[in-house]
Amino acid sequence: MDPVDPQQGATPAVQRHGLSDSLFVERMPGRERYVLGGRDCSRRWAHVLTHFAAQMLWIQLTHCLYPERARTVLGVAATAPLCEPHHPAITTRVDLTDNGGGMYLLMGWIERRSWSVPVTEADARCLWAMLDKVLFPVGWEGRTLPQHRAAQ
Repeated sequence: MDPVDPQQGATPAVQRHGLSDSLFVERMPGRERYVLGGRDCSRRWAHVLTHFAAQMLWIQLTHCLYPERARTVLGVAATAPLCEPHHPAITTRVDLTDNGGGMYLLMGWIERRSWSVPVTEADARCLWAMLDKVLFPVGWEGRTLPQHRAAQ
């Protein structure tokens, strides 16, 4: 069954990739855009993500992979605005589903179209590290929670 876009209510066209490895994330020079890609079997794939979509993926990976540290990590990391203008050819939202058994599913949305990529937990951890590096090149570690957030 194809996923339903909650904002549109209709079943979109889905580009499904197989179990993928060799994942990579790169920041596009001079832009707030990122290229997420990998390989399923012998076929390579890539999708352009907005800064918001890349950051939401990083946040979801943080919650799934590091639940015990998520509050601290997310409390000190600077995040993007809650929404960005839509672009007809760029992924503006990425969802992550924990399928159990060490498997995750990435689902990206490009207006009414979508794409999906299953990945292992090991590859999800590598993806988190790559996103962390491109989104926070200066780093967030060593920072502390602001006093008003730490008390919550």
